[in-house]
Formats: sequence, structure tokens, C-alpha cells
Amino acid sequence: MDSEALNALLIKRLMVKNNLHSLDYGTMDKLSDILKVQYAISVSPTTLSRLGGLRKHETKKYFGFTLDTLAKAADFINYEQFRNFVFAKESLLLHNNTEIALPFISQYTLQAASNNDIKYLESLSKYVADTGYSFDMYNLLGGALLNGLRTNKRPLKVLDFMSSTPIMIDAFFESFVDIDYISSYYGQGMTLLSKKLKEVNRTYLFANCVALLYEKRNGLTIDYPKRAKKLGEISIDYLNKLVIDNCIFPVARWIQSMLEYYLQTGDIAKSDLIFEYAFEKVTILPSDNAIIIINQISEVGEILPTNYLLKIRDLYTLKSEQVTHEFDSMVNAGLNISILLNNNKIIKEKNIETLMTQYPYQFIICKESIMDKMNRVYN
Repeated sequence: MDSEALNALLIKRLMVKNNLHSLDYGTMDKLSDILKVQYAISVSPTTLSRLGGLRKHETKKYFGFTLDTLAKAADFINYEQFRNFVFAKESLLLHNNTEIALPFISQYTLQAASNNDIKYLESLSKYVADTGYSFDMYNLLGGALLNGLRTNKRPLKVLDFMSSTPIMIDAFFESFVDIDYISSYYGQGMTLLSKKLKEVNRTYLFANCVALLYEKRNGLTIDYPKRAKKLGEISIDYLNKLVIDNCIFPVARWIQSMLEYYLQTGDIAKSDLIFEYAFEKVTILPSDNAIIIINQISEVGEILPTNYLLKIRDLYTLKSEQVTHEFDSMVNAGLNISILLNNNKIIKEKNIETLMTQYPYQFIICKESIMDKMNRVYN
């Protein structure tokens, strides 16, 4: 869309907002009056007519300040935000019936994640921030990002961007961890990302915890204990602050990482302290947040002491009944506990199949491992 069409769209948006429908000179007179009275904005009907496409620009004229002012009246921060909004919406308004039914899983998003098209992803981020997203859209978009990342030969650029804006961190970076590829591109990318992060914040904590898991799975015996000791220096006060701010994923990853490390090194005193901290949080947190922590504890696996395991089984039974959206964590935790206790009654196979059918893109992060665990539990 060129600048003239973009300006005309802004005028049309102002017309709709103020219940004006006919694009003519009389309407521009009315809009000029409304802007002056309601918004204290002085823009002549002639200028509005030019911007709306009724008058041709006889000379090249710049409307920078006027456009910013009009964009604010149309509920944007400035004209640049309006332009980015339209760019993203154009990219996301798809061109056939299948894509219209699934707007956020378009080939644009997948290809952008695959080809390091950061400009598109920036616009996508702004679009999501401006318009919000439903649970289904969140899963569809997250699935598209991961599908694109899986074919990206240099994924660090996209991972770096996903960890750089609040909306991407909250919606996708911490939620869509590519579990099935943790030992390859995803773990490698998070390890590289962790090296760039110096300030201790939620992204630093999350990236280092995933990198630690990558190092453990790949037998990097020198790097693994070094990173574990660095993570062990994170204070409980800081973790509590994250929990208060509803940043659960980094805290859950830290609990898993430290439990695993201290149990392996035989430091039972420290592992007990961490488990009791986790137990306390799970008890008081809402079910969806609690199930995230339970899931990460269950990922520690066979080295979990029996008393830990029985406690998280009981908490899982209590919390899983009220989960409303963290279904992938609920399913994975249920299967892990089932395997560890050799009990196929913890979660029903039919329930898992139903959830995976209803929310396929939520399970893209762990589909292969879930299917493997189901075979172990039910066959």
C-alpha cells in the first residue's frame, strides 16, 4: 500500500469512528469540525480532502505533523504505529478461504521465521500487541513460528528477536520451547543467545536454563556444571518477584534445572530446599501456573526421590482437574508421572487424544515425545 492509499485509509478510519459514511466534501467539513471540537485538532477540510483522495496534490506537500495528530485521534500513538498496524494486517489478511479460516497460521509467518524476515515479525508483534489474540490464535501462531524455525539454518536471529519485545516474550518465547528439537537447533540457538545476555532478567534465566538442558543432553560435561553453578546463584527473592509478576516459565525451568543438578551431584540438602520451595508455590498458585511447575519437576525423571514423586502426584491430581489452557504441560506431566510410578491411571489416553485433536498447534512443541510416552504408558 502506497502512502496516498495509507493516508486515505486513515481518513476513512476517522470517518467510521465518528459515524461519517460518505466520502465527499461535505463530510470533510463535518470531520474538520469534529476534530476541532472533540480533539482540539485544527485541520482544514481542504487538507482532509487531499488526504482522503478527493483532491489531487497539486504540489508535493508533506503532512508529517498533521498525520501524527490524526493518527492519535484514530487511537494510535502516532502515524508510524498506524502504518505498522496496516502493514501487519495486510500481511495477515490472507488470500484464500483456508487461510482466512486460520489467519495467524499463514505462510507469511512460517516463511518469516524460516527466512529471518525480522521486518515482518516486528509488524506481526505490533499487530498482536494492538489487537490482542485468542487462545486458538496464540497456538496457531506459535506453531507457525516453530515450524519456520525448524527449517531455519540460522535461527539465532529469530530467537533473538522473540526475546527482545515484551509481547513476543509473554506470548511465544517462553511458551513455545521446541522440546522435540532441544538437542539440536533449539538448544544450540538458546546457548548462543544466553552468551549475549549479561543482565539477570527473565530472558537471561530462561535462556540459560534451556541451554543447561541442551548441555546435559549432549554430554557437555565441562559446560554443564559451570552453567549450573551460575544459575545456582539466582536468589529466591528474585524468583519470588517473577512469580508475583506471573512469569512462571523461567521459574519452573530454574526449579527443574537446579533439582536435576543437585540430585545428580548428591547435594540432597539443596535439592530438598528447592523442592520445598516449588511445593509451596504449586500449592498456592492457580492451576494452570501450578501445572507448569509440576511438569518441569516431572521432567527431572528417574532420579526424583520417591517422597518428591508422591507429593507431585497428589498435587497433579488436585491441580489438573482445573486446568483451562496449559494442556500440553498437563498431558506431559501426567505421562511422566505415569511412567515413573508405572501407573496408567494418572491420565486417560482418550483425554490426551481429544486434547491433541482440539489443540494440535499447542502440542507441536512436544508431539513426538508425547507419542513416545503414550506408547510406553498404554501399550
